[in-house]
Amino acid sequence: MYLYYIVLALILLLYLGIYSSNLANKSKRSIYIILSFSLLILISSIRANTIGGDLSHYIPNYTVLGKQNWEELLLNRSKYGYMYGILCKIAYAINTNEQSFLFFTSLFNLLPIAYFIKKHSPRPWLSIYIYITMAFYTNTFNSVRSSMALALGVFMIHYILERKFWKFLIYYLIALEIHQTFFPFILLYPLCTKKLSLSYIIGSISLCVFLAQLALRSNIFTLMALFYDAGAYGKTAINETYEGAGYSLLILLTAMTITFYQINKNKITIEIQLYLHSMTISCCIQAFAICSGVLTRISMFFYIVIIILFPITLLNIKDFKLRRWGYTITLILFFAYFKMFVMTIDPITKTNSQATIPYKTFWEK
Repeated sequence: MYLYYIVLALILLLYLGIYSSNLANKSKRSIYIILSFSLLILISSIRANTIGGDLSHYIPNYTVLGKQNWEELLLNRSKYGYMYGILCKIAYAINTNEQSFLFFTSLFNLLPIAYFIKKHSPRPWLSIYIYITMAFYTNTFNSVRSSMALALGVFMIHYILERKFWKFLIYYLIALEIHQTFFPFILLYPLCTKKLSLSYIIGSISLCVFLAQLALRSNIFTLMALFYDAGAYGKTAINETYEGAGYSLLILLTAMTITFYQINKNKITIEIQLYLHSMTISCCIQAFAICSGVLTRISMFFYIVIIILFPITLLNIKDFKLRRWGYTITLILFFAYFKMFVMTIDPITKTNSQATIPYKTFWEK
């Protein structure tokens, strides 16, 4: 557990060290992002094969897919998809050890996030801090394929902003092939240019909360999760079908979305508009998480934009003292969320919901 706190501290200390140096500002930014993500990739790559709950079925299938010849792999699509199978085949060809799998998936999941932050974040240190404390980072340890789809999603953001539909579509189809739950992401392309209002945000979320209450009585989402992948989602879908888990995050995301809109409403660029649409969709999907907790994984595809939207929003606060308080409160609240919800250990399982603590390296027994 303490390793993750140490990583947070190192991320902040690294920022202070690099940005107080005599390097050029552009070099500081690049060096900081490279060093920070090198650290994150290293920690992810050398973890034991028990750090991440879903590895219990990903690791065995890595060996199965890796041993298949190319003809078998391409003619017999596994439930994990062609792209995931190809990645496993390449990693296995380089090294049959399971650490090769962890290294390649870590690269796939984290490098696009580094690119996204470098290209769009005005405060990389805060983006990385939020990325860790909101459990996006540790989620790559657990939900490997959905994290791969998420990584491609953030890579597609600039194609949406630049209105390059065919490039967007190619990457979208690749991400969809990796994880079919990525399908709602296509909504962002047409919505990007649509202006939105506070009434639109609140109305959309309220409607979805109402519909979710109706769906809760039918257990339709639990049944869909079981049908989609009983092995991976059956137990989770049954155990996480309760209101508390869905609404706690929904309230947080809704509060964030409304705050983002209120602070930025006079400075809404096409980029901010896209992020606000993304947050609204995440809230709408999260409303249905009271029916099935696995839907939170889908909402993550959309609320990942907070790693950029928070720094932008804080910079748009005109008053210097208020902005400084904004940074302080943001750091404290995200740390509290990290400690209370991400790092909380279940007394029965002796780990957290992602099975990422206690952290162990592959050489530890």
